[in-house]
Amino acid sequence: MVPSSPPGHLENGVLVGENEMLFLAGGAHSVIDYVTGARRLSDRSITAFKTNLERRRSWAERSGAAYVHLLTPDKQSFLPELWPLKDKPLIRLGEEILASLSGDDHDIVYPIELLGRSGERNVWQVDTHYSDRGALNVATALVEKLTGEPQQTMHERLLARINTPVTMSGDLGSKLNPPRQSTEPSYTPEFEGRHLHNNLVDGNDGIIDIHLNASAPYAKRLAVMGDSFGRMECRFLRYWFREIVFLRTRFFHPELLELFRPHYVVSQNVERYLDNIAFDGMRSHFLLMPHEKDRSYDPPKDFVAVLTDLLAVGEPRYDAFLRREFGARD
Repeated sequence: MVPSSPPGHLENGVLVGENEMLFLAGGAHSVIDYVTGARRLSDRSITAFKTNLERRRSWAERSGAAYVHLLTPDKQSFLPELWPLKDKPLIRLGEEILASLSGDDHDIVYPIELLGRSGERNVWQVDTHYSDRGALNVATALVEKLTGEPQQTMHERLLARINTPVTMSGDLGSKLNPPRQSTEPSYTPEFEGRHLHNNLVDGNDGIIDIHLNASAPYAKRLAVMGDSFGRMECRFLRYWFREIVFLRTRFFHPELLELFRPHYVVSQNVERYLDNIAFDGMRSHFLLMPHEKDRSYDPPKDFVAVLTDLLAVGEPRYDAFLRREFGARD
């Protein structure tokens, strides 16, 4: 990484930490204000998070699905030693949310200890997102939580393939002048299944990814609803589960889950989004999101066909899809 300004330097919403680690400090979520305690989470956001969680749990219990909410930590929450503002408090919004719950938080994964064990190897220096190693560590923890089974063998197999150096500026390094770069080992795919995407090219909400893997050890359906961090996890979760549907959304969407009938459900949000949690009852129908915002949307025909099949679980169309795609009946 090209040397940058000294620790504590703030430029264009980016804070330079120890060892050249870059942190998001500005942006729409006023990260630095919340992290230092200048602003606190609103009662409305806390209430919305708790209400949403209770309703999601209830849906999963009624449906017989295993459910986990992944609360994705921002960098400073698991790398406090690299956070440069030593004279100010370092507040973890995830801990504030957990403290507000009744103690029944067994279905929340907030992996600050897991990500902190290997230090900065789990995250890009120049990006808000995790490195492939970090994403794999979290994905493994999610699978163990959902299935109740150890996943060391698969974890080691995939970890061995994180071996290709990649250099980039990232969403933080690109904001500085001159831009900063760093290099991290990247995953070399061995995926032999199918990945289909709905080709939403404008914006984020409304993105759909489908992952199909005939050789997955769990011949089960997984639904993931979340942001870019949740989407990243699916790149590894697809090695465990036969059918995955990822929805890019801040809400929980039973209107699609009732059709897909997942065995496992993950909802997810990155920690900084806790400043503005919306009630699930305010959601639009997921499939209408691109049209509501006039976003370019031209899904490929093969994507449309497969999504239609996956939203027909229990019907002859889905049974035919299983036979055709996997040679399976259930």
